[in-house]
Amino acid sequence: FAEFQLPGFVPVASQMAPDPEFPTVVFPNPEEGRATWAESFAAATAAGATICVANDPDADRLAAAEMPAGGTAESDWRSFSGNEIGALLAHWTWTQWKARNPGKDPGSVAMLASAVSSKMLAAMAAEEGFVFRETLTGFKWLGNIAKDLEAEGLEVIFAFEEAIGFMFGAVHKDKDGVAAAAVFAEMAAQISAQHNGRTVAQHLDWLYGQYGYHAGRASYFVADSPAASKAVFERLRQEGYPPSIGPLLVESVRDLGVGIDTGLPGGKPTLPWTPGDMMITFRLAGGAELTLRASGTEPKLKYYLEVRAEDRNEAEATAAAVAAAVWVDLVSATPGLNDQSRD
Repeated sequence: FAEFQLPGFVPVASQMAPDPEFPTVVFPNPEEGRATWAESFAAATAAGATICVANDPDADRLAAAEMPAGGTAESDWRSFSGNEIGALLAHWTWTQWKARNPGKDPGSVAMLASAVSSKMLAAMAAEEGFVFRETLTGFKWLGNIAKDLEAEGLEVIFAFEEAIGFMFGAVHKDKDGVAAAAVFAEMAAQISAQHNGRTVAQHLDWLYGQYGYHAGRASYFVADSPAASKAVFERLRQEGYPPSIGPLLVESVRDLGVGIDTGLPGGKPTLPWTPGDMMITFRLAGGAELTLRASGTEPKLKYYLEVRAEDRNEAEATAAAVAAAVWVDLVSATPGLNDQSRD
């Protein structure tokens, strides 16, 4: 914060000393919901702060929350998803690059996101003119593709994945929660100063107005064993992909376990694929996209959904309807999975 010339932050005293038991949280990951934020929100509310940032134990991920205008209680805090933080930081990084490089070709700049992350960065690139690249999940892929793009002469200024991982510039090719915390705080302060007290949430709404509203859902089903998740993909490949998911028609399918992409000429995916890989993306009517992916470390079958529309209510309603249909249309015919998805 000092390096960014920001005021000193208010630490959460109960969480300052390292403790491998993590006694102050249910689970030491700020993605896990309000229970994990409890100590932070209490300290921030007591200090009168309006922004709260949190890192995971090894500080390579960033979560962020904001006290909305008029809010005063701990229950009023609004946390941002990884996709929302990614959109905010991407746009902020882009505006700062433009301010430092007036007149320079936007096409000389690149930003990246993983395949299961929001497509808002792609929409931003289409509008602003910078290069966007999609990669497989994980910073192994994001970092290596960034390196390849730099070898081609492009300047990579930002990359992110929805699991609250963010990478800036050419300093290193990995996610960095400490740098992201400083950039997020700087962004929040400058947005408020430049736009008459605009909050981060209000700025996010402004971005939706510029690039389209993106309604996201990410959840998972608990599998009895990794074999149960595998069986879902095997059944879909043998019986055929569904013609629709909920209210939306399936327009094309990318299956990285058999190497097909029905939405591209030639039918082959541009992303690397591996026989038997458990990841299928359904591109739906209206620009919506749903990816089904098995966790590589836990007995979970995950899905990532995003619906884009000009109207917030329409996007949210459609996203809710498609999310509700994932179990019935894709998963329920395979035994061994819990039909209660978890946020």
